[in-house]
Amino acid sequence: MSRKKIMIVMLIVVMTFPILLSSCQFDILGKEEEYRITNVKIFKDTPVWELALAVKNEKTRTIEKLAKENPELLNYQEPKYGATLLLWAVGMEKYKSAEALLKCGADPNIASTVDGMTPLYLAAGFSWIDNYAKKDPKFVKLLLKYNADPNITYGGNAIIEPGTSPLMNSIRCGIEKTKALVEAGAYINYKTKSGTTAAIKALLAGQNATLEALEYAHYLIVEKKAKVTDPYYPWLVYEENNIQELYPVDILRRWVYPLDSEEYRIKMEIVEEFARQGVNYWDTEIDKYKLVSEEKALEIVMENEKSGINRIALVTSGKGLKGHEFEEVLQIYRNIKEKTGIGLCASLGILSYEQMICLKEVGVTTYHHNLETNREYYGKICTTHSYDERINTIKNAQKAGLKICSGGIIGVGETMLDRIKLALQLKELNIKSIP
Repeated sequence: MSRKKIMIVMLIVVMTFPILLSSCQFDILGKEEEYRITNVKIFKDTPVWELALAVKNEKTRTIEKLAKENPELLNYQEPKYGATLLLWAVGMEKYKSAEALLKCGADPNIASTVDGMTPLYLAAGFSWIDNYAKKDPKFVKLLLKYNADPNITYGGNAIIEPGTSPLMNSIRCGIEKTKALVEAGAYINYKTKSGTTAAIKALLAGQNATLEALEYAHYLIVEKKAKVTDPYYPWLVYEENNIQELYPVDILRRWVYPLDSEEYRIKMEIVEEFARQGVNYWDTEIDKYKLVSEEKALEIVMENEKSGINRIALVTSGKGLKGHEFEEVLQIYRNIKEKTGIGLCASLGILSYEQMICLKEVGVTTYHHNLETNREYYGKICTTHSYDERINTIKNAQKAGLKICSGGIIGVGETMLDRIKLALQLKELNIKSIP
């Protein structure tokens, strides 16, 4: 393959993932004239415009001069987002300007009027211009030095639960940020309305993750003894009456790592702390989920069709379906096909060619089956079935006349070369749709 083609594949793989993660707190993308939060022009035609330009260009002497002449400008909140210049400086990674503003007396605890975001909450996560890479704690430490309150929580939006703390926001965004917040007095056992804590966030981050991602749970639970005995209600965020109860140990059960790995050693230290708090990991039941009923499936499909959704899929966990379970799925599809006009997809794990034919006969047109990663790295993230079984499943679906949707998982310790090899494997299989 030519160097040009390899570079194109690399760009696609590298660029796609951050784009998916860039649904941030503010509407930060768009045309410049619309004055998104990242555009300094949100401060234009306000009393702080001259100071805003100095902040943008990190002219610290000008900042100091203007602040001395008009100290009331330091905490001015522009009308669209309610952002202060300190919040803007943190979001745009203008460290010198942020430091100058704080030295001049800017209040680090003023939250935006749109969603209640403080500069510290923002700094605990990722900035507006880098949504996944930079984990430098310097902004967090700077704000804490000037008395930023680590326990002022976020107002919330459609993605993030109201009441989320800076400590929770720091999970996976830099372990040194997490440590700095704890050392500054962040409440380790603080809960949101759903019962979510920083420890729960850390446990969720440790599922099928890199060694680095496991540090947060180890630090909070093993070193700082964060409480892991109370339940939480994950669906309460989305449905007020959905009080399905889960426990931190339910998350830890989903940490699956090779027995001889460093990740497994870390998990066992966390298991020991669970035991110290009275939670026996080995006695907990593994979650079991039944196949949705034919009536419930039809109800869900009809509701989605009314909302304008034109395709829907039945998705199951586990290696694959056989016997009566597969027959139940076929009947669900028959019922949906008969009573709706919605397009049918399926994601049912490893299936034979004969099973794919059955799916096509009941109206399924597209089969989803991820490769997860390239062949060489596959054994490090999955041991229950082989890479060839995945390849053969895709080929079985193609042979049966089904369209294929297939991709992989990014961020499980693989290298850039692993990602490129995955992209080339998908190309070799003639995959036209990647989730």
